[in-house]
Amino acid sequence: MPILSTAENADIVALQELSNATAEALARDLGDEYPYQYVRPFDSPQGMGLISRLPFESSQEIWDGVRGQQVTVRVGGQLVTVMNIHLGAPHVQGRRIGGLPVVTGYDTGSTDRQVARLAGMVDQVG
Repeated sequence: MPILSTAENADIVALQELSNATAEALARDLGDEYPYQYVRPFDSPQGMGLISRLPFESSQEIWDGVRGQQVTVRVGGQLVTVMNIHLGAPHVQGRRIGGLPVVTGYDTGSTDRQVARLAGMVDQVG
């Protein structure tokens, strides 16, 4: 069974939580259809990747307040920037009551700062 359906006919696919095994399967099973692959797999939720039918004009890792990847492709003569961002989860505090987990606090401050940083990065793209 394929790991990615190509029925949508996407030119670029962004992947989150990309494992080494999945990255190997992408290269093996979809390398002909998506020959341009910028992958950073890990065997943890840290892995990411971009696969494309279009060649990358540029590519770079993002580690400035957010974690991700950025590539530039040419579409109809125009440069298009694609960002693949993996935001951190909000901080959840909890305790157990009678064996059941109960949320006692939920802080989105870190995620809010990441979204603000991402918005600033998007504003800087031409």
